[in-house]
Amino acid sequence: MLPYLQSSAPPKEGFEYHHAEKGYVMLTYWIPEEEPCMLHANASHQVGVGRLCQYKEPLSHKIIIDNLEIKAAKWMPLVEFVDQPMIKGEKMFKPSLYYNVVHGDDPSHSNCTADFY
Repeated sequence: MLPYLQSSAPPKEGFEYHHAEKGYVMLTYWIPEEEPCMLHANASHQVGVGRLCQYKEPLSHKIIIDNLEIKAAKWMPLVEFVDQPMIKGEKMFKPSLYYNVVHGDDPSHSNCTADFY
């Protein structure tokens, strides 16, 4: 327990109050100090949401190279993408991809010919 009168001591030593729950206070100290802290604002809960949309026909075949990205960046067929070992072994990814590629619950409405589920 940190008494109220001593609550200014941690910030003086470089610590920041991050979050609190009943019975404790979480302090953080980001190293190295000259770089911005990459911790989330309130780490007591974290929810992730993602979505993948694929059109039956591409809107464009134009690939724009971004100099900040890797030089080998390219469009990859979905069949080739889901056949990668890192995707095949990912249990959380499969249901998400299946849901977003398959229309409803009927795989016959899918615009994907890969057997990834």
